[in-house]
Amino acid sequence: MKYTMIIADDELLTLKSEELRITKKFSDIEIVGTAHDGISFKEMVVANKPDMAIVDIRMPGLNGIEAIKLLKDSGCETHFIVNTAYSDFEYVKAALDLKTDGFLVKPSKDEEFVSVITDICRLIDNEKKQQEDISKASSAIQLVSPIMGGEILLSVFSSQVDEEGFNLYCYLNSIHFFQGFIITLLPKYKGTALDKKKIRAVLKEILDGVCDYLETSTNDSIVVMIFIPADMKQDDITLWKREIVAKIKSDIELLMGITFICGVGDNYNSFKKMNDSYKKSLADFCENDQSDSESGSDKADSYIMRVKEYVGLHYAEDISLESCAEEIGVSTYYLSHLFKQVENRTFIDYLMSIRVEEAMRLCRETDFEIKEIAQRCGFNNISYFYRVFKKRTGITIGQYRESK
Repeated sequence: MKYTMIIADDELLTLKSEELRITKKFSDIEIVGTAHDGISFKEMVVANKPDMAIVDIRMPGLNGIEAIKLLKDSGCETHFIVNTAYSDFEYVKAALDLKTDGFLVKPSKDEEFVSVITDICRLIDNEKKQQEDISKASSAIQLVSPIMGGEILLSVFSSQVDEEGFNLYCYLNSIHFFQGFIITLLPKYKGTALDKKKIRAVLKEILDGVCDYLETSTNDSIVVMIFIPADMKQDDITLWKREIVAKIKSDIELLMGITFICGVGDNYNSFKKMNDSYKKSLADFCENDQSDSESGSDKADSYIMRVKEYVGLHYAEDISLESCAEEIGVSTYYLSHLFKQVENRTFIDYLMSIRVEEAMRLCRETDFEIKEIAQRCGFNNISYFYRVFKKRTGITIGQYRESK
């Protein structure tokens, strides 16, 4: 195995001597840099990330102990060998406190020199082997986890829920199970084939970094078990759950180009109860399937109408998509997606159009100064008002007023 090293000493003769000893005694160690002061040494370690470094304690700028402390505090993984003299007792004590990996006492004998560095090489070998083992295990878990997760979720469809397998899956993936629920998605029109690979990709894009999940899909159905984050407050779960379900349904519909009916099960804090959540999702799915096909559209239209009413009453105030969502009782994400879907434009675009229309009306029908018109239309920044008005009408507000 090859190793890299940096040597730091303010005495040029000592530096050259140690460099020659390393080259002669250790053919597998490459010296990637030498430094004459603590500041240069620190910068060199940061730039090269060597496996080990021999550091003189007494150096200008930063002494060896100060440099090592700064490097360790920043997460540096280099192994440090402190080179010191008998008289530097206080420094040696500080080095012990820093848990440095070896000591050399000037002038060091060849036997001591070789022994200390050989021990560091063995230590590095063991660390690299452990890292390789961890990496291999992690890769194996990543390969097996989706298959294992799918098999575990399949057990939810029967009364023989694989709780032991689920606990092992959580342990291997460092998951703390707090609460979970089942989502079932079926195409509205039978006979529609599903692309499992695309479904997995879109679920990963939606849920990675948001929450843990298990999924399994067949040619005509999708079942997802959502893990509710353990740090979520109980009062926030309902809204979060609705937002996640709406996101999954809408994104899969967009990807597949077909309409799905979605059933959502109840939350449980035990994997044994996921069978009940699955059954509830099927019952919920059946209710949705039997409902009027226009009910979803009617609900969307109702939300958008309420948004427009709210904007019509409050456009002159400091309103936002968030305040609208809070007013009508839906999540910000859901309202943003819904507004774009129904109106084919964003909420901000709609709000600005209402404000500019009102500004045009005030220009025509009143003698208000432009600054007052801007404020009456919800623009606190007059420069921003000028830019928005011109962008939407093609002319300045002064030109518009003159033309009318």
